[in-house]
Amino acid sequence: MSLGRVADLQDFLGETVDNGRLKLVERLGSGAFGMVYKALDTSSPIDNPIYYAVKCMKKEAVGTREAVFQVRELKLQRMVSGHPNILTTHRNFSDGKHLFVVLDFCAGRDLFVAITEKRRFHRNTALVKQAFLQILDAVQYCHSRNVFHRDLKPENILVDASGENLFLGDFGLATQSGISNDFKIGSPYYMSPESISEDQYNTYSSRHSDIWALGVILTNLISGRNPWKKAEIEDECYISFLQNPDFLLHTLPISKGANDLLKQCFRIHPLARPSIPKIREIVLKLDTFFLTDEELLHASSAQRAIAKYYSTPTPESALSPDSDRDGTTLYDEPETDVSSLDPDEVYLYNSAPFASPDGLLDPNAPFPGDSSSISPSDVSSVSGVESSGPITPASQPIEPIVDVEVPELPEDQNIGESAAFPLRYPGPAPKPTGSNAAKAPTRSFFKRSIRRLKAMVN
Repeated sequence: MSLGRVADLQDFLGETVDNGRLKLVERLGSGAFGMVYKALDTSSPIDNPIYYAVKCMKKEAVGTREAVFQVRELKLQRMVSGHPNILTTHRNFSDGKHLFVVLDFCAGRDLFVAITEKRRFHRNTALVKQAFLQILDAVQYCHSRNVFHRDLKPENILVDASGENLFLGDFGLATQSGISNDFKIGSPYYMSPESISEDQYNTYSSRHSDIWALGVILTNLISGRNPWKKAEIEDECYISFLQNPDFLLHTLPISKGANDLLKQCFRIHPLARPSIPKIREIVLKLDTFFLTDEELLHASSAQRAIAKYYSTPTPESALSPDSDRDGTTLYDEPETDVSSLDPDEVYLYNSAPFASPDGLLDPNAPFPGDSSSISPSDVSSVSGVESSGPITPASQPIEPIVDVEVPELPEDQNIGESAAFPLRYPGPAPKPTGSNAAKAPTRSFFKRSIRRLKAMVN
């Protein structure tokens, strides 16, 4: 689905809809599937007006897959609308050609802007805790009702005008299926490895993929960076993490406690990832997510550069307007343009502050795992009941790799867009040449490693 769909929609700006109850007074944003307006409740007092957000979409033909997604989104968001940190859906109506969804209006911006432009979470442990705990509570509420989001990311979380309250929304990819076979849907930066690797898995756990995405969001909040572009073997940062689970500790300005939590969220085996209540418990106990001033003095130049960049907010006058961020507002339907799935990354530096390594993995090395111990109470199950299921084996100590650049949160909003239906990547990564050819990791090595891992945990 391309953005051309929006151009085909009637422009309702200034119109009154819902039998005269709502006047659409401002465009808030647009996406692949529709336009979002700020709407005045015409029955509210002039001196105390009430506003809503109204999403306008083309009404899909009954029986089509698009219609199924539309109906499912409305149903699932209504199921979880009662939580204070989930955007409320009030009602929906149709004029026969269009579907209108009435949502809470939030006068603030989304979490993406709070992180990347306002940079309000830099070295503020209390604020990170406050925000992340609200996200955890919202997702846990969804999971308790067997609703799995599958597109958790900062763009789908609104922050109110006070900056204190967060609201999860955009349930366009949500499902009630705890076990899914819809691979490669969502936003690439936030997808779990098992939800990408359909050649390695027949199905995956929707619940545990959400937990993986929560780990990426926490990385965003702490550092303003993504840990990798995609959790697959073609990605240098992800391969570095597989080789050394402390990769992020050596490349981002994060505390050891934060790193330990992220390692748990990014465990290879889905059932070894902590439950949301366990994550909440760990977050509450953490003293800091950041390096101290003394630790920064002895940190790598890359860590110091990332910390410095994240410390300087964009002036309010220079903040990007919502209209410049088409396709990323909370109210938007997921993007389905395959061509936008794997573009070039937008990096912080014109030239990388450190070079990429010649080789990332030794084919003879043991398969990397999580060196921390896992107790049965830390392990979550597909059903939500605590389980003592298989865990990731410990690896032998490996020297850290610190010369791979960790991606910045992208400025180009087509990067990281969602995909409503299963996507196929355009093809395999180009084969390495020259001196790197013998050292570069191969898919066959990864497959052998996966088989070895499965044999060790079964």
